[in-house]
Amino acid sequence: MSSNSLIKTIMLLLPLSFFVEGCGLIDKKAAYSGICSGTITYRITYPASVDANPMSFLFPSEMKTAFEGTRQKSEFKNKLNLYKLEFIFGNNPDSTFALLKLLEKRMVVPASGDAFVLPFMAFSPDRLSFINDSVKSIAGFDCKKAVYFTGRNDVQELSIWYTDQLGVEEPNRNTPFSEIPGIMLEFDVLYQGMQLHLEAISVVCEAHPREIFDVPANYEVSSITEIQALIDSVISR
Repeated sequence: MSSNSLIKTIMLLLPLSFFVEGCGLIDKKAAYSGICSGTITYRITYPASVDANPMSFLFPSEMKTAFEGTRQKSEFKNKLNLYKLEFIFGNNPDSTFALLKLLEKRMVVPASGDAFVLPFMAFSPDRLSFINDSVKSIAGFDCKKAVYFTGRNDVQELSIWYTDQLGVEEPNRNTPFSEIPGIMLEFDVLYQGMQLHLEAISVVCEAHPREIFDVPANYEVSSITEIQALIDSVISR
């Protein structure tokens, strides 16, 4: 596979993982109890039809989210470590970045402080409903359920399991899920007709050096518009 083809394939996957976890927008609920600094590891699984695709080895298989106070960094990788996608959420709404490292390319994308980011741009917050009588244990934490109604005919709703037992401040920034009072430990994402499943498999209490939440100096600034144009050129039929 040529480097250009690999770059296009990875950029096609970018919306799948673009800011699936973040902090919260202004005046939104958050979780404050429990572990206030640590790392959450998520397993990412796909439908059988996607796993059968010969290009499925390029899809992310794991996400790790490091958090401390209002700072978070999510890293996506696949089994072959062919690329690294990182998403950094800083101390304020204007310090949110996506980073892509692929071969010799290093790109950083600043995000708008008050806008939903991919793949949530078409989502509507008023389609979220809380299920008060459902409780589930995930990675050792009690989780409550919310449901997002998609308005689609193929997949009508997506389940979200979240916990308020972790001290992640403003846990769902730049998403339509800012009303959820806790970080999501199990949830689904729809992309290109596929339903992707993310589930936390471990939560570790640990301190993080402050510099891991900084953007490296050797990354070139890009834009959501530029990336979206590249994605559209790849997936156009």
